[in-house]
Amino acid sequence: MSTLVRSMFLVVVLCPVLSAQQPEHRAGVLAGMSRAHVSGASLANISSRTGAMFGAYYLAPLSYGWGVQLGAAFGMKGWERVEPRSNDRAAVNIDYVEAPVLARFDFDPADHTSFFAVAGPAVGFRARCGLTVTGGTSTLSESCAEIDRASPGVANFRSFDLGAVLGTGLRFGQGGTRLAIMAQYEHGFTSIQPGTDIKNRVFSVGLAIERSVKK
Repeated sequence: MSTLVRSMFLVVVLCPVLSAQQPEHRAGVLAGMSRAHVSGASLANISSRTGAMFGAYYLAPLSYGWGVQLGAAFGMKGWERVEPRSNDRAAVNIDYVEAPVLARFDFDPADHTSFFAVAGPAVGFRARCGLTVTGGTSTLSESCAEIDRASPGVANFRSFDLGAVLGTGLRFGQGGTRLAIMAQYEHGFTSIQPGTDIKNRVFSVGLAIERSVKK
């Protein structure tokens, strides 16, 4: 009889603990701000572009704490600079639809509040590209396609971008819904224009809402 009582006690005590430790499938949406600039000896005296970023992701657990975060996001990149000869302000705006594939580690996945880290590659596909030149009181805006048709090779920007993402965040909340504050840095490996060393660099901060997904 005592053996039966002990077995029942272990089932009652351990089942909630084991259930709480089961890794969760989660889906999230995020939005935030980004600060983009470029590196490379081909450009000088450049300034950053501030823009918006938003997207969605799905977190598939692998083991306790580890998971793969698959996402799709819209990000604004580019730069500004004052042209040395004319003193006109030129802004290059290139927006991408990106697909990051990130490894994620939640330091305490069973707790409501926990830090997490993400890292992995991201490929971006150019969605929009334009140049704006402001001189005096006049402003001229053209798409990259229009400029390249008029002067072939001037706006020869690649249609894709490949980079690496490294980020961290804090998630908190109750039940199946969690909020997360996150910050990440993206380091581009692909030159924006063929034959140059101009590459994207982006720092972003955002807020995400995650919900558990039943499997």
